[in-house]
Amino acid sequence: MHALRCHFLSFLAVVELLSFDARMKLLGFDHVCRWIEKCPVARRLPGPAVSLRIVNAVNRACVYYPKKALCLARSAVITRLLRQAGVSAKLNIGAQRMPFLMHAWVEVDRIVIDCDPNEARRFGVLWTL
Repeated sequence: MHALRCHFLSFLAVVELLSFDARMKLLGFDHVCRWIEKCPVARRLPGPAVSLRIVNAVNRACVYYPKKALCLARSAVITRLLRQAGVSAKLNIGAQRMPFLMHAWVEVDRIVIDCDPNEARRFGVLWTL
């Protein structure tokens, strides 16, 4: 049962990555931001390990995805899947001045869950969705 759930989550993550890419290409960044913001947090209590399962499922989906999924795509998909599972996740988009770099990451209860927290701290937050 657990393996089936993992495969299903990875499948959902691939679908969400496809949707993200299509929306970004056809409708633009503003639309993608609204798409993420409009994803409500489900009214259910998630299990204690749901965040880790979803992050792992998205990481597996990225292995099979036909193109490289950058941090914004990964974080957007993780945020949407967590919210659908009942977790109040926040997507952060930040920038670093020198050298200029941008990065996206997900926080749950102010804890970075999808990358090294030290990496996220290097970036000043520009948007939170």
